[in-house]
Amino acid sequence: MVNQVFINGDGHKEARPVTNRKDYVALRNAAENAKNFYDARGGDEKAKALQVQFNYNDLLPDGVVKGCRHPSSTFAHDIDCGNAEEQAIIRDELLRKKDEIGLLELSGSARWGLHAVCRRLPGRTIRECQYALSMATHTEYDTNARGLARVMFTGPATDDNLFYLDDAIFEEPLTVAESEAEYLLLKEREQRGEEEVPPEAKKANKHYRPWEDSESKEIRSQGEVLDEKKSSSLEYNGIPYEDIIRKWWELYNEGREPKKNNRDVLTFELAVNLRHICGFDRELMASVIPCYDGFPVEQKMKCIDSALAERRTMMPKRLKDVLQSLTPGRMNVTEEPHSMLNSKH
Repeated sequence: MVNQVFINGDGHKEARPVTNRKDYVALRNAAENAKNFYDARGGDEKAKALQVQFNYNDLLPDGVVKGCRHPSSTFAHDIDCGNAEEQAIIRDELLRKKDEIGLLELSGSARWGLHAVCRRLPGRTIRECQYALSMATHTEYDTNARGLARVMFTGPATDDNLFYLDDAIFEEPLTVAESEAEYLLLKEREQRGEEEVPPEAKKANKHYRPWEDSESKEIRSQGEVLDEKKSSSLEYNGIPYEDIIRKWWELYNEGREPKKNNRDVLTFELAVNLRHICGFDRELMASVIPCYDGFPVEQKMKCIDSALAERRTMMPKRLKDVLQSLTPGRMNVTEEPHSMLNSKH
């Protein structure tokens, strides 16, 4: 979702939707905007504030920016870079993982930073999405740059400054009513402390680098979980989870475990099914699902979190078939009552 934000005749901020590439590029490539961008790059602070402004975080259905409460399906992410060389390195990393992070637009800023716009995961706050993006790409970010009214001061859409643009950015799947419901859901998650981010992500930090110590913490945490969940807790109906997973790959991947080029998709698919016999327990799933082919722990957890965010259904037939093949003497394989723990549906 793209809205241009501008000052109206009464001196108030107002917004209007930008619904196609042609208009978006024309706004950015206006001669005055290009001049302000390069003047700002030369150190002119006033010129920086005169660049065209876009909001990507809110639908802004009535055109009023103040007090906005309609989260869109996209979110903006501001990354500081020290110089052109650092910008190029981080730019290439973001582009390399564009599908993984849901990248829709990537531009340079006047001070050699980067502005990324990505698809927001349904039911997840901007804070959660920014944290996940940072962990996936090892790029620092400003923890305060997450408000729905947040704008980006944007330079020209030239080849050397607009690095990526997907036309899907102009498509907004959320209706106003759905967005209003999403706003209430996200506020409730924040108020209840249910956001899946560490405490440090909620503190003011213009240069937050969460990956630096998270991996060691995650590995230590998983080790503790394994120690706590020995014996029967690492079994389902008397069948070790490792046997269930081995049978899964035997039936559905010709006996091969995931490799680097497919481990994201296959780990997610395994997790979507396995959650039904893990009580939708994130820690238990983290304990029993391996990190395949050098999979970073934080990336495996991202797959598990995405699986847990999927709509809950009855136990899938493919999982039932796996269990049946391991328990031929049992006629009816069903979900244990504990598998619906923490269910909100």
